[in-house]
Amino acid sequence: MDTHGPAAVTVQEEATYTVTVANETPTEARTVIVRVGIPANVRLASSQPSEGTAQMQQDQGLQRLVWTLDRVPGRAARQLTLVVIPQDNRPFDVPVDWTLMPVATVANITVRQPLLEVALTGPREVQFGETKVFTLVVSNPGTGDARNVAATLALGDDSADKLDIGTIPAGTNKSFEVEVTARQTGTLQIVAKATGEHGLKAEAAEQIVVRRAELQLQAAGPEEKFAGASGVYELKVANAGTAPAKNVVATVRLPHGVKYVGGLENAEQVAETLTWRVGDLAPGSDRVYRFTCQLTFDGDAAFKFATRADGGLEAAQEVVTKVEALADLKLSVNDPPGPAPVGEAVLYEIRITNRGTKVAEQVRVVAQFSDGIEPAAAEGANAEIVSGQVLFQPVARIAPNETVTLGVKAKADSAGNHVFRAEVTCSPDIRLVAEETTRFFGSGGSSTSKRPNAAPRVGTRSSAGGNPQKQ
Repeated sequence: MDTHGPAAVTVQEEATYTVTVANETPTEARTVIVRVGIPANVRLASSQPSEGTAQMQQDQGLQRLVWTLDRVPGRAARQLTLVVIPQDNRPFDVPVDWTLMPVATVANITVRQPLLEVALTGPREVQFGETKVFTLVVSNPGTGDARNVAATLALGDDSADKLDIGTIPAGTNKSFEVEVTARQTGTLQIVAKATGEHGLKAEAAEQIVVRRAELQLQAAGPEEKFAGASGVYELKVANAGTAPAKNVVATVRLPHGVKYVGGLENAEQVAETLTWRVGDLAPGSDRVYRFTCQLTFDGDAAFKFATRADGGLEAAQEVVTKVEALADLKLSVNDPPGPAPVGEAVLYEIRITNRGTKVAEQVRVVAQFSDGIEPAAAEGANAEIVSGQVLFQPVARIAPNETVTLGVKAKADSAGNHVFRAEVTCSPDIRLVAEETTRFFGSGGSSTSKRPNAAPRVGTRSSAGGNPQKQ
């Protein structure tokens, strides 16, 4: 009796053994019964006798395959082929005996068991958005080859990519470098898993801290300003994150009609955009910048602030200043050089200048004279001349920085000091008064009949009133 087959098998893999019965004598052997013991941790997949029949039987708790041969001719041999599958990694024996001779053989079979282990090394702190390299080592400390091995590496909630490794022989390992990009912040778990045939698995996990910078802006400026005035604007750039903000740059886009005056060191202006470098910002730190601008046009002036840094960090904020334009009129009167002769026409000049930023509309002008002098003609605009007064038609518009000049010619009918007064009114709330005194000489009347600096007469169509004043 002989038993042939592999001395070592792998768990859950088939192994084939052959039991041979040989009759070495010339005499035929009859009714030969061969019993093959099947251990409890081994499953019999199939049995194929070359002759006779083979059936499973229980014998005192041991499974036996009973092979019955009616005859074995002299000098002849018969074979029984067995296919078995070990269920665990315990060694097992295959006892074989037969009835003719109390001889039994034992086959000592070694069972090999593959194992998997995973080790993971890499940085414990990572910046958000950075790609770092981790080393993954998958080893097989077992006695059998681990086949169809695959591994995955995942960070936080990110999906894991599969890495096909193949076969890892017993007692060996395979090492891989895997790039991982941090796309979440906080304390995350990085998990490495390996799997193989027949349910092999192993896992390793480590915690890493993902830090990220966070840019924040606080911009401030005046809510209201008059056109032509200057305003101070402030920008606070802060890093509210857990990592440094690298290469921070700040910008502000100026509204149309706004002129940058100064206040920012090393700021560059291209068209309507101011840009300056903030540099690096440590976590929890901030920097404050102030600058001055002149607002020249009315309307809502929107200042658009923004910052950016490495890693795609950005922040933005807008500040709106309401700019109101006003007309600012200045009145001046040029009287004729005196003294002037009585009865001769002299010219009084009225100059109105708009120093504001808004068009002055429907500007009304009235010229008035004291007793002893009467207007004779008006220049520069249509006017109505009445006793002691010239009522000009309203000037439709006076643009910013524009000057309108009106003239009044008058003749004195008596000697002495005579007063000329001009009054300008414009909506809303503009009222300007200017007056000059001219001395006249000659025989046209008594010089003592008029009191110096007498108040101008007020005609029925004049809007002037009250005491004379000069602005």
